[in-house]
Amino acid sequence: MTLIGQQYGIGGISGAVIAAGIFTLLCAPFVCKLVRFFPKAVMGTIVTLIGLSILPVAGGWIGGGDLDAVSFWQLRLAVDGLIYAGHRDANLHLR
Repeated sequence: MTLIGQQYGIGGISGAVIAAGIFTLLCAPFVCKLVRFFPKAVMGTIVTLIGLSILPVAGGWIGGGDLDAVSFWQLRLAVDGLIYAGHRDANLHLR
């Protein structure tokens, strides 16, 4: 997306996302028929590997903030509060 954004701007990024969504919708019926050949352990491994492969990107986003910014602590407090509330709520409902 960075390369598309540098050359075509936000319109190019939006168009690429829309095109990818349409392509996904068109391919979904065929891929859905292939899912039955893969056991749950294989699917879980694939999802885990995808998550691990994008982990450095998330780390860069976390570490890329300006820690000296005045509004940083407010954003951090809001995000921490949302995470805590979601975690607490999930624990209450999953018991």
